[in-house]
Amino acid sequence: MSSIIRILCVGIIHYFAAKYFWGIDSIVFTVVIALLATIIVHGVSTFRGVKSTKKEYELMTRIEAEAKNGSLSAETMKELEEHLNNMEPSGINIPFINTFVVVLAGYYQKNAEFNKAMDILDKFSKATLDDPSITDTGIMEYYSFRITACSYLNETDKLESYYNDAMKFIDSKKKKNDLINVSIKCFKINRAIANGDIDEAETLTSPLLESDKSDDVAGAYIFMARCAAKRGDKQKVCEYLDKAAELAVKGMDKNTLELRKEYILSQMD
Repeated sequence: MSSIIRILCVGIIHYFAAKYFWGIDSIVFTVVIALLATIIVHGVSTFRGVKSTKKEYELMTRIEAEAKNGSLSAETMKELEEHLNNMEPSGINIPFINTFVVVLAGYYQKNAEFNKAMDILDKFSKATLDDPSITDTGIMEYYSFRITACSYLNETDKLESYYNDAMKFIDSKKKKNDLINVSIKCFKINRAIANGDIDEAETLTSPLLESDKSDDVAGAYIFMARCAAKRGDKQKVCEYLDKAAELAVKGMDKNTLELRKEYILSQMD
């Protein structure tokens, strides 16, 4: 329907342009010119849309292939970054964009580039959350990136706002799965660390250290490192992050944790 309305609008514009600006008196000829111009404009627009979608499909295929192999290449992520930075937020209706935004935000967070993660989420936030196709998992990832970034950046007011929005969303769900339950705990820990409630953060983190899932344990060590940083204990920061690195969790390799260590230690100076 929107395409039809757009075509009609373009046609009307070209009709009046042909009649009043180009001085064409023949109604038939004016209509023909308007139709031709409309077809050309619509054709170019459609071609660009198809070309763009094809490019995004190829990019998504490459991202999925690289993810299966364990990591995303810097070249692929640079291309994705340029693609999203050159795109208007209205482009969210093009396939794969929601996934692209989440992937890039996750990549930035992995590399301890929390400001960049916030910027890309800022650009597409409304369109992302308003998109009816976004899944509950996608929404949880969105809030996870927001709350984590705000916690590292010590932006407590923003964190509180995203935390409240996330909890409202979670409360709207009748059933809580494992992802939601773990996310709630991580949200609370990030919030406590940002607010300087270190005892509470450590208390909330302790059960994760006893988990039989290496992802949970690695995440717990990172939280403990951040708590140690708040206490001014650089030795403990390095100790906890080294323990996280020993677990070799997917997405948290030694290089990633080294970047995280550098970031945390830099915040202490």
